[in-house]
Amino acid sequence: MPDLSTILVGRKVQQTAEIHDYIQLIFDDGARLNIFNAVEMEGELAGEYLPLPGSTVSSVLESDTAIEIVFSDRKVLRVGMSNRDYSGPEAMEYVGADKQRIVWS
Repeated sequence: MPDLSTILVGRKVQQTAEIHDYIQLIFDDGARLNIFNAVEMEGELAGEYLPLPGSTVSSVLESDTAIEIVFSDRKVLRVGMSNRDYSGPEAMEYVGADKQRIVWS
């Protein structure tokens, strides 16, 4: 499976949405990141994750307990990866502009 950093770094968020019980980031090339696990936003807009349009992914930090997506404007989207953070079998799903699918579980 490709490294999440390789996939996301440099991508610009065009739109964000809350869809039922998950969050979707839509990038400027049409790729999407669907986040099903618990999410927290750090930085100037703590507790709010939807005001991301225009933000560019600058780095991704992965550990056993969380994936942190860091944006160029210093916002950090933290996706919990502990057992308690899951609401279903998948944590996240990336769907590329070419329809390539990658699932994190």
